[in-house]
Amino acid sequence: MEFVVYGDVLVAQGFIINLLILRLCSALGGVKPKRLPYYLSALAGAVCSFAIFLPMQGLSWDITYRVVTASLMVMIAYGKQPLRIFLRLLVVFLVVSFLLAGAVIGLWFLFPSGGYAYRNGVVYFNLRPLALIAGVAAAYGLAVGFNRIFLWRKGPRDSYPILISRGGRQVRLEALADTGNRLTEPFSGRPVVVASFAAVSELLSDRERAYILEDRLDEGMPETLRVVSYHTVDKEGVLKAFRPDGIQVEVSGRCQPVDAYVAVSTRPVAAEGCDAVFHPRLIQLLVTA
Repeated sequence: MEFVVYGDVLVAQGFIINLLILRLCSALGGVKPKRLPYYLSALAGAVCSFAIFLPMQGLSWDITYRVVTASLMVMIAYGKQPLRIFLRLLVVFLVVSFLLAGAVIGLWFLFPSGGYAYRNGVVYFNLRPLALIAGVAAAYGLAVGFNRIFLWRKGPRDSYPILISRGGRQVRLEALADTGNRLTEPFSGRPVVVASFAAVSELLSDRERAYILEDRLDEGMPETLRVVSYHTVDKEGVLKAFRPDGIQVEVSGRCQPVDAYVAVSTRPVAAEGCDAVFHPRLIQLLVTA
């Protein structure tokens, strides 16, 4: 079937699908990109789809195009990462890409509408907007289901030693891996480790300690603190968080750096001798790498 490939439609389709792929990649990989690099990465992948207008190439080109484009998008979205983490993110990205593309093409074969063209590793769907949206939504649903079924989870009592550094001082504490802690810092999107005040008090300035203990929320908040909202079954509120100079989690006998904020709670945050909680996805790649 022959039809015209429109460049603007090609970029729009690629941008939307790439956003979904990156979102699923972040969920599966446990690494959340900042908002601007997230959109720039999706746009870069969409621009690369203009390879469909080049003369037909062979299988080696298809493989090279997919790997190079995926690597570029991962680097833009997630920035500099250790090699093991980068390779893990790249594999997750490629798997999610194939899953989404396969689901959309499969739905097209089941419910033909318009057509599609494939060349040089790029797929163009000549579908009515409603049909394309329905196909992508269905593919996204399948991928989310895949994520929920196969997502790595730690048990409710698994804990890890963590080392938090700030201003030349360090504290070492035991942190509980808790799937219920889904907190993120609202501006950066980075995950949040919730620690008890007593455990991290020496990392705070006198002004920060006083502000946190007084449970204030006004214009006098130190610029070094951020507000993180939380919701539980029976209550909601805010915690004050700070950006440490570094956080290292001991996984399988090795200390691995992670990028997160630390929220300070004046109440106990965990049991079983732990002074902090974090979501297991913070170390998901570290455990599986």
